[in-house]
Amino acid sequence: MGPSGSGKSTLLNMLGCLDVPTEGEIFIDGSDISKLEDEELTKIRRDKIGFVFQKFNLIPTLTAAENVELPMIFKKVPPERGHERAMELFARVNLDEQFLDHKPSELSSGQQQRAAIARAMANDPLILLADEPTGNLDTKTGESIMELLGALNEKGRTIIVVTHDPRLSEYSKRTMIIVDGGFVADVLRACKEESGEAQDEVFSCHHRDNHRRRCHSITLNLRKQHQTIGIRFIW
Repeated sequence: MGPSGSGKSTLLNMLGCLDVPTEGEIFIDGSDISKLEDEELTKIRRDKIGFVFQKFNLIPTLTAAENVELPMIFKKVPPERGHERAMELFARVNLDEQFLDHKPSELSSGQQQRAAIARAMANDPLILLADEPTGNLDTKTGESIMELLGALNEKGRTIIVVTHDPRLSEYSKRTMIIVDGGFVADVLRACKEESGEAQDEVFSCHHRDNHRRRCHSITLNLRKQHQTIGIRFIW
């Protein structure tokens, strides 16, 4: 979380393998992305990361269903299975099947964002990256989208959201504040299973230079069912 121009979107682009760092290292699932070729970065984006954008970025000439099916085409999922998966995802994001054949322009903003979240989940990624997912929504619709993202997180999906809206921190288990490209605060909320035991999501942040307000090493061990994917930044 941070003000405009603080570096949130740049960080998200690097997490999503859209950009690579000019300094330091970013490891995703053990791989240093700065050393990967374009084809390898494409596979990580396709298989391990889903993107949710502020402006939805749905393709206007495709129906909602076709937008959701598109990532699966790139993964060579059979068309029939891709359509079945799209219907399953529409149900999961609480979007009625009647909207499957609607173009984005025929959907409300909230419906477009739900379709965009369904598309992000098409290839069952380990991580969802959301850039200001409620920025173009009214308050009530924004709350419903955050509740949806929270429900996906409870079912094992790792959600990373960037925002300038402090109200969204109420939905997060961890909030990191970024200003002028540096982390200045890190709040980790207690996270417990129904048994009362702490979940095995582990976050650590090591500050070596508080005067410069830089966070030099961050390690996130993100758990999804029986798989663990790690993201590590080093400055």
